[in-house]
Amino acid sequence: MPILIVTTNHNADEATVDKFTKQAVATMSAILKKPEQIFMVGVNKGARMVFECNGDPTLYAEFVGQGDVMDGNVKKRLITSLSAVVEGNFGIPNTRTFIKVYDTVWGKKIMNSKL
Repeated sequence: MPILIVTTNHNADEATVDKFTKQAVATMSAILKKPEQIFMVGVNKGARMVFECNGDPTLYAEFVGQGDVMDGNVKKRLITSLSAVVEGNFGIPNTRTFIKVYDTVWGKKIMNSKL
């Protein structure tokens, strides 16, 4: 199951977090062409975070896929689209958003290949 874990110092209300979660799942589902039911999203809000020497709202996210983002174009679309969802819901610009993407199956394929 692909998972997105988000950590932010922004104290969004529950309605905003719910809206973000639904939009993030819909976005990942559309880009990766997988059913929405398989995605997991976790949001850790109100974390103590500093970026560019200040405590303005910022966001760090990790996406872990299972063979979903092997293509660099898919990875770029995923990051760009999720950044837009973050900005639309939390008001955090993409210049203060960092999204790290892992692809676990791709790593296994490399390790099992004959290099």
